[in-house]
Order: sequence, then C-alpha cells, then structure tokens
Amino acid sequence: MGPSDFLHLVGALRLGRIRSEMAEEVLLELGSDRLVILEGPVGSGKSRLLSTVAARSNYGAVRRIFPDPSEKSHRYAALAHLITSSARAHIDLIELANEHGSLLIVVDDFQHLDEGSARLLLWGIQNAPITLVVSCASMDSIPLLAEAKFENHVRHLELPLLDFAQIKNLLEELWNRSVKTWEVVAVTRFAGANMAAVRTFAGFVDENFPHERGPNAWHRHIQDVGKFSHTTLYAHVRSLKENHEPEIFDALQILAVVGPCSLAQALQWIPSARLQEMDVRGLISQESPKSPIQLANGLLDLSLRLSMETDLARTIYESRVSPVFPKNTMSPPPEHIFWWQSLGIEIPRELVLAGARSALLAAQPASALLLLENDSSHEAAWLAAEAHVLTGNSSGVISNLEAALSDSLAPEQLGAREALVCLAAGYWPKYAGRFVHVNGLEAAAKGVYLSSIREYEKCIALAVSLDRGVDEQMWQNVQAFAALGEVMAGNSRAALERIARVGVVATEASSITAHNVAETKQAVQFLAGEWNGLRAANLGEYGLHALLDRSGLSTDIGRLLGEPSGATADPINYDAPAPFGYAQIRELARIVVERPTADALVDLQSYNQRYAREFPKGLRLLGLGWELKLRLENGNQPETTFLKELETLAQSCDGTIAQLISMLSVGIREKSGNKLEAAISLAQRQGLGSWIPPNLKAQISTSTPLSPRELEIANWAADGSSSVDIAMELDLSVRTVEKHLENTYKKLEISGRDELTSILGSQVGAR
Repeated sequence: MGPSDFLHLVGALRLGRIRSEMAEEVLLELGSDRLVILEGPVGSGKSRLLSTVAARSNYGAVRRIFPDPSEKSHRYAALAHLITSSARAHIDLIELANEHGSLLIVVDDFQHLDEGSARLLLWGIQNAPITLVVSCASMDSIPLLAEAKFENHVRHLELPLLDFAQIKNLLEELWNRSVKTWEVVAVTRFAGANMAAVRTFAGFVDENFPHERGPNAWHRHIQDVGKFSHTTLYAHVRSLKENHEPEIFDALQILAVVGPCSLAQALQWIPSARLQEMDVRGLISQESPKSPIQLANGLLDLSLRLSMETDLARTIYESRVSPVFPKNTMSPPPEHIFWWQSLGIEIPRELVLAGARSALLAAQPASALLLLENDSSHEAAWLAAEAHVLTGNSSGVISNLEAALSDSLAPEQLGAREALVCLAAGYWPKYAGRFVHVNGLEAAAKGVYLSSIREYEKCIALAVSLDRGVDEQMWQNVQAFAALGEVMAGNSRAALERIARVGVVATEASSITAHNVAETKQAVQFLAGEWNGLRAANLGEYGLHALLDRSGLSTDIGRLLGEPSGATADPINYDAPAPFGYAQIRELARIVVERPTADALVDLQSYNQRYAREFPKGLRLLGLGWELKLRLENGNQPETTFLKELETLAQSCDGTIAQLISMLSVGIREKSGNKLEAAISLAQRQGLGSWIPPNLKAQISTSTPLSPRELEIANWAADGSSSVDIAMELDLSVRTVEKHLENTYKKLEISGRDELTSILGSQVGAR
C-alpha cells in the first residue's frame, strides 16, 4: 500500500459514519451520470468525501485535481499534469480516457479552476468515457455548473452541515470514547456544524485539556487560552490561508479584530461582493438583516486572533475599530476586549462598561469583574455590585454599592438597574429618594418580601393589581414572583400563562431581571412537567460560558432531569441567595443526585416530613413524587395509604407532572399494566421518560397490556385523530380501527374517547 492509498484509507475511516451514506450515494450515481456536483460550504467534508469516492471507485483510472486559486488566470493550469500542450489538450484528454477504458476525474473546489480547464472537462464528459465528480461551495457563483445542472446525466447533491448526531459520532471517533451531550452542544456552539471546524476544535481540546469534564472548565480555558498549545489552531489558519484568496483571508482578519459589526460598518472595510462570497463559503454569519455580521464560529475567530501578529492587529484596530467608537455603534464580546487589552491597546471606558454588561447578561459575572477591576468609576461600581448579586457575594455587593452611592460624580437620581441592586442588597427603602423615577419599585420590593415569607396568594394578588404602565423591569419581576407562587401552589397552567405574558427581557435591562425571569421560567416548566421545553432550554444554555446562575437552579434542574447534558458541573453554591422553593429544589437535587439510592430514600423521606407543613402543594407533590420514584428504584413497594395520599394531592394540582404522578399512583395501586403503560406513554411524549424507574417497565412487561396494535391506535385516538384518519395512516379499514378501539375500551373499563384521552394524556400533534 502506497502513501496515497494510505491517506485515502485514513480519509475513509475518518469519514466513518458521518458522510458514509453520501459517499455511497455518489458511488451509485457514477454508473448512470457523467457529472456529479457536490455542493456544500467550506469545511463541510467535501474533500474527504471525494477522497473516499476516488479510493472506492472501480474506474480504469482516477485522477484527482486540486486547483490553485492563484493560477486561475492561466489557461489549462489545473490540467497541466494531464495534457502535453494547449494545442493538444482535447486529444490528450480523449487518449487518456481511451487508454484506460474509463476515466474518473475528481475536482476539489471547482470554482478555483481556470476557465480553460473547466470548459475542457465539461467537454470531455460528452465526448469520451469520462465521468466528472466535482465539489463547490455554491453552484450559483459558477455559471458553467449552473448551466450543466439542467443537462442530461448530471446529478446535483447538496452536502449539508452536520447535525447533532453526526457531530456526536465524529467526536466519538476522534476522541475514541463516549461523548456527553454537553460536549456536543459546546463544540457546536464554538465550532459550528462544520466538519473541519469540529475536527479542529476537538483536536485543540484533546491537545490542551482532554480530561476536563465540565463546560465551566472549558470556558475558563478558552478565556485563558494564551497559555495553551496552539499547534492545532495554527494549522487551521494555514489551511484557511491556502484555501482562500488573499483578499478573502485579509477580510477575515479584519473581522477577527473588529468583532461583530453592522453591515454598514463591514461595507466600509470590505467590498459587498467579497462579503457575499464569504457568506457563500460559510465564513461569516448574520442571523437576520438587523443582526451584526460576524465570523461564522468562535473557533475561526479565536484561531485568527491568536495567529495574528501584534503589529497587524494594532493597525487594524486603529484604522477600523477606533474611529467608530464615538458613534457608539459597536458592542464587541468581552473576549475581544480582553484580547485588545492584552495587545496593550487603551480601550475606551464606555466600551469596557458595555463589555461588562454583555458579560452579565451572558451569565458571566466573573468575566465582568475582570473587565472592571481597573475602573474605579461609579458606573463600574454599579456593574460590579450587580455581578456580585449574581454570584451571591453579599460583601462584594455592599462594598461596591456603597462606593457607587457615595461617589460625588454619580447622578442623584438613579434608574431601574441600580434600584434592583439596592433591592437585592436590602438597601431599599433607605435610598428610596434616589429612585423616585422608578415607578413600581415599591411593588417589586413588596413582591420580594411576600415571596420570601411564602405569602404566594398575596404575591399573586399584587401581580394582578399592578398597573402595566409601571417600569417594565419592575412589572416583569413581580409577575415572575407571582408565576413562581402559582406553580408552587399547584396551579401550573396559570403559571405557564403568566410567565409567557412576561415576554422577552430587554437587552438593556438589568441582568438581575434577565436571570430572575429565566430562572422562574425554568422552575415553572419543571414543576409543571413541561420537560420537553425545559430540556431544550437547558441544552441550549450549555456552551462555552458559565452555566450556574445565581441560584444554581439551572444545574439543579439538569441533575433532576437525569443529567441530560452529562456535564460534571462546578460545585453548586448551596448557600447562594434564592427565593423559597428554589433553595428547596436545590436541596432535593443534592439528595437525589449525590447520595446512593438507598440513602437518598431515607434522606428524602426526612425531607418530605420536615417540609410537610411548609410546602405548598406543587412543591410537596414534587418531593413525594420523587420519593415514589426512589421507592420503586429501591424495590420498596409503596403502601396503599401513601399511594392514595399521592393520588389525592396530584388530582388537586394541574399540569403534566401532576397528571403523570396521579396515573402512576393509580396504576401501581391497582396493579394495572395498561394504566402504567399509559403513564409511560405520557411521560415519553412530554420529555419525562427519564423520570420513569427502569424496573417499572419490567413490571409492565409481566402484566397483560393492550396489544401493540391496540396501543398504537389508542394513542392516535387520544391525540384527536378520527377513525378515518387512523385507518388511512395505518393502512387499515375503518371497521378494523373501530374494532380495536372497542376492545381497548373493554380492557381499560372505559366508555369512550374522552376517558381514553384522559388516561393516555392528550397531546395533539405529538406524532
């Protein structure tokens, strides 16, 4: 086996499960098509896929062409190794094909071909036994291919970016171990769904911190990336430079220094046509016309910045970035500001403050404090106090708060952001006179107090009576406290409706409001049993930034969901400030996660007894529901009295989790396999499947449930499908469907669809 054969084999092995189906599809098309066009963004794995196709094809001869963009103006430059002269180009190509009986020509990045070579190859497939397989970033930018697309014997295949499962598979191949969900999400957030970027970032992690098993640790390493080996990142930049024209690479460096910017700003530095080409190649991104333009992923940004010479970075900063500061039109991420400071650049204080605000909203209080450590202004003191509120550092809050309030340069009248810091520190109403323009502050303070003493009904009444015209942040905080009270009292539907009305927190709002609303939404979804949305929200927050909010609730809920991310989070600060209910969920998480099942059951029973009189219905249901789960996992059959108590409590609450616990209690008490199967069906549809004890399914398998066909039809019927719809979907007669439903009603001892829907848990459109 020669070196080239070995490289092809390695490419095929690395391709593995990621592009194997696409490679098979290309190989199949070679038998009937003379031209196969593979379209996909830069880094999507086109080159590796072409290597696999070239290695596995059965043509008489295979020739691989790697066009050099710098030779695009030279006629036949790409085919110099196949032809003897320009005059004989067509003859040489035909003779080569005839000599071997068949010829496969594989071209990487067709857009880099000189026009002569491109036209000769397209002529060759019509006049000789030649098949052409080419890759390109976008057919629209190559008129020759766009025209060829509509001819006979031409196949056009799009190579999409990697999906979640493909990224997971690729990481497992690269790291040779199982990969956690949080790692996939973190890699995707930082490297995008781009094969080359995923591979590069995986190599960087493996090279520098392979044994870290938590997103917070990854975030710290990325922030302090200067002390690590950059071999992998430098190789990534060399590849970028080799595969793109100098003008494109220069534009990438400009955006790496500038950071996210508006389209108008980008057009000052980079021609419109070049920006469009960068977009086609997947090098930049813009979520919407009003969103900033930025590099496609964090890996690209980091690699370019680390490999850039200091003098060049300074020059770009001074010529592009600095002039726009007076217009206050830029909001670079904190990492950019850190980098600029490391280059010895003096950063305007307004920009540093803006970076600190961004860090707070992104749940990065430590980053905000680092940015602010050399700023003694009252603005910086307020932001530092806000950061300490998020971390639960009361002494830090007070020291910065007092410095800000005593600063002679500070305005006498302050706004909602400062008011919330005072409120969190207990400095209101002492300084109420400085917040006279914050309408609704007194109501917010009352909401905090009522929540802390568990007067939820009064808190809800306050939220109902609060005028919508008060300050938006005050209104949102009061509504959040009320929603928390409603869900803890077992009124899940009302809580979900209220938190939905709270809406989106403004980007200029205090991070205290942003996190209070976000945490409340999580708590409401969790206690209501809306775990599908909660799981998606949790996974969405797993990235290269801090996960622990000021109460630790997001991590606690992740643990209670059965560690959906698999992340080993940093230790939770169990003493961080949190309203009643948050702290008890945190305590529950500590019991059920950090203790063996048998010990956890004893501790949980003590927990439920301790809070029996204090807990509102919703929280009590959660605690007893988890006790049921641990009893079953421990082989401890619950007593009938316990099950009846749990059933009665669940029926007095609303929401999915209450419905599920009620169904489980009844099913276990009556030893009804059908009812337990219905409970499991509900749990799986609502994202609660991980909460069902494994041995409960074993109990069901020994009972006599509905037949698979009866259960399938019952689920369709419970979701609202008519007998006609079900018959069409399952290719049955309407009479057969109705007969199965009649048998189901008899087995479940119910009278019709209404009761069936109640038992199975309706969720229209779940299929």
